[in-house]
Amino acid sequence: MKHLKYFEDTIEDVHTQSEPQTGEYIVGKITGIIELPNMPQNIIDLIIYVNKHIGQMIEYKPDDKGYNYKVKWQIPENIKNTFNDEKYKNIDKNEIDAFSLRRDQILFHSKYKEELELILQTQKYNL
Repeated sequence: MKHLKYFEDTIEDVHTQSEPQTGEYIVGKITGIIELPNMPQNIIDLIIYVNKHIGQMIEYKPDDKGYNYKVKWQIPENIKNTFNDEKYKNIDKNEIDAFSLRRDQILFHSKYKEELELILQTQKYNL
């Protein structure tokens, strides 16, 4: 066993307990809203997309309800275009891709997007 190297924490920049910093990449989980009755399908599609992709923290702004972390995702145009209907006229189309999250909704954060991509892949294939 002289040449056996023990596993070390090689992904030390992927944080689960510390506070995310502006500019870091985020894997988040928005829950509860999809289960609401009569939720429009385009909002469900948007939330599902956000939960399966990496966002980037763009701002930290304390809030009374705890939604302190503003995170932006690269939302595809086909999902954004579903909000062009008249009933969404009060929604700023430039803000559809940014969400305010609580700390407990941020699962992982890192300076390196590649590390979070690895985490998403392992979760996708249950590795």
